[in-house]
Amino acid sequence: MLRHRSRVDIEGDVVSARTMGNLATLVRQAAADTPDKPALVFHHQTTSWAELDALASAAGRGLLALGLQQGDRVAIHLGNVPEFAIAYFGALRAGLVALPVNTGYTANELTHVLTDSGARVILTAPSTAGIVDGLAEHVVVAGTQTWQALLADDADLEAVGGGEDLAVLLYTSGTSGRPKGAMLTHRALLSNLEQSALIDPPVVAQDDVVLLVLPLFHVFGLNAALGMVAWHGATGVLAERFDPVETLELVRRDHVTNVVGAPPMYVAWSMLPDVGDAFTSVRLALSGAAPLPPTVLHRVLDVTGHHVFEGYGLTETAPVLTTTLMSEVAKPGSIGRPVPGIELKLLDESGSPVEEGDPGEIVVRG
Repeated sequence: MLRHRSRVDIEGDVVSARTMGNLATLVRQAAADTPDKPALVFHHQTTSWAELDALASAAGRGLLALGLQQGDRVAIHLGNVPEFAIAYFGALRAGLVALPVNTGYTANELTHVLTDSGARVILTAPSTAGIVDGLAEHVVVAGTQTWQALLADDADLEAVGGGEDLAVLLYTSGTSGRPKGAMLTHRALLSNLEQSALIDPPVVAQDDVVLLVLPLFHVFGLNAALGMVAWHGATGVLAERFDPVETLELVRRDHVTNVVGAPPMYVAWSMLPDVGDAFTSVRLALSGAAPLPPTVLHRVLDVTGHHVFEGYGLTETAPVLTTTLMSEVAKPGSIGRPVPGIELKLLDESGSPVEEGDPGEIVVRG
């Protein structure tokens, strides 16, 4: 449910006033609307929106106390744990640039990303503290004294910056060469959330419970999942890794209503005998990042009664461009139609539109 639909028309482009703010204000708004409602569920423990809001302010203040200035990079080398969300929203609220880092990177890959980005701080887990030692000016380890010191100042922090300011750097693997950082502004991230929120019926609503198992260091898990939870003030159930049995139990135990997934998840779940029973609370299943085999789509429909709606996007587009939710049916092998506010064309090598049914290069703008 959109809480704000105020708009202005700038040179022909429809722009929401809400997208010109700081992404971390989504947490502040959710805390104001439903302070005691669970924002995150992790290992039977819940963090309310009010608690997440306060922790984000503390993290932001702690990062600034390290001597960081607006625009400095903060590497978040954490899995799907509450500390990731605290660090992410805290860095954004402080006017810093969040740099979610793939937890599977080797030492050489980490060195390249941290050096190339100029990250001054890296937040990591105890299990990976050794691999990042010395790679940044400050190393903060979740769950240790350095993390507690970061959160020591519990005074409120008003959001700094927003709009066209750089918010997130996400390094993409590419087809050749070393990973390169895709630069996403607050407006880019917020605009894609608004575009997705305009889909009817809604992808996420305030009373939904969303499974957060896709890696938060990936744009799909970061904005299309965690970001959507914050936009709507919904509840996210965190899973550190995808285990078919364990995550299916999370869906059942926490009454998950929305699954944001990838094809391997649905392949594995469709093989389990109790998937139909576990999915009784689910109202919407989404898949992205790769094509979902039609046989799997049909098998999931047979055993759960749910269509799996596929979509397409890019890191650089924050990320959602199309979804079969915009089509009349969840057509197997289709990426659907553009979401509201997205224009898409297929062009040939000369830059001219292709004939219907012919292949071409996808060109998009939001």
